[in-house]
Amino acid sequence: MIFNLSGQFNGLLCNDLPIPIPRGTVRVYAVQPSPQVHNEMAAEIKDTLHLMKEEELQDESLQFLGEGKLDGEGKYSVKWNGEEKQYEFGPFRVVLDLPSLGPIELIPDDCEPQTVGVTTCQPKWQTSDEKVFRTEFSYAFPSSFFCRLLELYDLWVISGRVLNCDTRRPLQGVKVTAMDCDVITDDVLGSDTTNAQGQFIIWYRERDFKRTFLSPWINVETPFGRPIGPDVYFKLESLDGRVLLEEEPKRGKEKDRKDRGHCFCLDLCVDFEEPNDPDALAWTSVGIFNLTTEGNPQNFSADGYAAPSVGDTPPNFSNPNTVHYAVWNRVVLEGQGPNPLDTALDFEYRFLIGNQTAPNTAPYLPENAFTASLRPVGGAGHQNLFHAVEVGELVRTSGTLRVIPVRLTLSEVDAAGWVDIRAAVVRTVNAHPVFSMADINDPAQGWSWKDTDAMIGLDTRPLTSEVTPTLANAGDEIPLADRNSVERTSIRFEIREKGTGNPLPANGTTLNSMVVSNTNPVAKIDARDAAGNVKTCDKFKNEDVFLGYTVYHAHLHTAGINVRSNSGAFNHSQTNAPIAIDTNAPGGPVYAQDNSFRISPQPNFTCTYRARLSFSVRQHNGVSPRDGSHTDDLFFYET
Repeated sequence: MIFNLSGQFNGLLCNDLPIPIPRGTVRVYAVQPSPQVHNEMAAEIKDTLHLMKEEELQDESLQFLGEGKLDGEGKYSVKWNGEEKQYEFGPFRVVLDLPSLGPIELIPDDCEPQTVGVTTCQPKWQTSDEKVFRTEFSYAFPSSFFCRLLELYDLWVISGRVLNCDTRRPLQGVKVTAMDCDVITDDVLGSDTTNAQGQFIIWYRERDFKRTFLSPWINVETPFGRPIGPDVYFKLESLDGRVLLEEEPKRGKEKDRKDRGHCFCLDLCVDFEEPNDPDALAWTSVGIFNLTTEGNPQNFSADGYAAPSVGDTPPNFSNPNTVHYAVWNRVVLEGQGPNPLDTALDFEYRFLIGNQTAPNTAPYLPENAFTASLRPVGGAGHQNLFHAVEVGELVRTSGTLRVIPVRLTLSEVDAAGWVDIRAAVVRTVNAHPVFSMADINDPAQGWSWKDTDAMIGLDTRPLTSEVTPTLANAGDEIPLADRNSVERTSIRFEIREKGTGNPLPANGTTLNSMVVSNTNPVAKIDARDAAGNVKTCDKFKNEDVFLGYTVYHAHLHTAGINVRSNSGAFNHSQTNAPIAIDTNAPGGPVYAQDNSFRISPQPNFTCTYRARLSFSVRQHNGVSPRDGSHTDDLFFYET
């Protein structure tokens, strides 16, 4: 059995602003049940969170299970084999090794890594096939603990929001520059530009506010002892360079700005608001796959296969190492939708699905190409294409932090497929036990909209006509007529003003081709003698062992056979053709079958053996590839 733990680590600033932990290693240890372990599992994580000492790291009672790297966004995955690790669903301890924090360019040369003991928990494992078990653990370090970590890494941070003074709405695209009021010369600590929620984060180090024209020989502010924090004042500018706010240096000497610590949180307001940009309202991706449109190379090949980016670089589909995925199951169509709290914006959008396709590098399919095969997402007769997704959050940051998730349901999608996000907000708030729309619309309460990028959920299963072929016996050939063809669909995005119906700039964005696949792989294996007799209960004795196997999928990725004795002393992957298969792109093997595949080397001692046919397919749901799987057959060999 394979166990997979995944999740994300963040640190909190200002109690509500999550900062991904960019680098580190998550280590997982099995622990033996004891009164102390039970107490740890029952405790709040904030009470078990601590910096680990050397003696804890050398505790021999901890059984190492596995480790995984943080991916730059704080996400991780740790996998281990339960049989090899002798793990049977018990409690485990999560440990996080942190080599550094913050922007990589601010990491000091003498940075001392820290190890954080996070928690001990009894996971709730989930599985769909009794072979791969999954669970999740995510955590955001409280601001007090996170700021203590920043201090250990000589990192200082100023974070907050820029708001319109009258409406208290967050302002996007405002450049915020923080400065330190010094005795001799003022220091620029850093700058950042606000995001869609009006948030900014400015990172700096002690050296950035200690330096003078005599540095590094004389630092006037902190000649000895513990460093005193900076005296902070700000300058705010629009993207076109207009000065929106310019505080005087003496503002940094006032009580709320003087000698600020490693974490300084505040809101700034200006009497200015950037005009709404309808061009920002657009469909941009299918999950992690950015659109390839009219010669704009992104994450879909010309013929509709998808591949993730490598960092910020789109995939090279001509590279033989690039895996070409078919989209399967439920996916999320993502982009920048309208802000439902902005009364000046009154838009609606929809997605249309078509059977006609064209290369993604070609011009968009014409609008009338969707007429005959038009299937609106959530429309009458095609409601099975829709699935609910969380499209955003209502966030109140004044006073006690409150977050209200908003899900788009079928009730906000009309018969023609048009989506009304504002209706989803109204339905959600009306059902809330505490707040009303009067609260949300009250500027004094400081509610804002946090967009999740999700625009609608699309279930691709009704778009495919594939039927998984039947396989009676291992080693049988699947007739050519029963094998699946490659199926494709096209998607068109439309957005317009409500009432007038006037289209907006992003209207008509089209993905000409997307390969879709929702069949399961077919695989069987059994052990047989040289005459082809399947030995279900009979033993093999000093003779060759043959395998009958079949594996098939229209988008087969990998396949291989491993033979292992129960003791593990005999453990060999079979390399004779046509196993192992490893194909990344269309045109490679999708099918393998043999009635008399001889195990090599031959088993050489008395034991029970397992023959395992492992396989994976090139299917992806826009978040992660479909997990690989396997099928086994056991046989007994006697010397």
